[in-house]
Amino acid sequence: MQKISKFSSRLRLGLDREQAARKKTSEKTLNERMRLISMMSGQIVDHMSDCLMHNKEPLTPGEEGLRDLKIMTAIYKAAQSGMSVKL
Repeated sequence: MQKISKFSSRLRLGLDREQAARKKTSEKTLNERMRLISMMSGQIVDHMSDCLMHNKEPLTPGEEGLRDLKIMTAIYKAAQSGMSVKL
């Protein structure tokens, strides 16, 4: 079993290659994830529509989503380059 680990002073990620391969090739796992994403996407759209129609604040503001996207992008860049990525 070979482990891949990437870490910085603030974040540590680990991945077991065998486990990742099993998950990638598992059609059932993929289908379950896609179904969950689809269900959640509908709920998010419904929530945002309700907020717009009734002038309410969303549970998760766009700034939080943007921050999460920047973090995920940095994780991918760090994994590809093997170097730390500043946020």
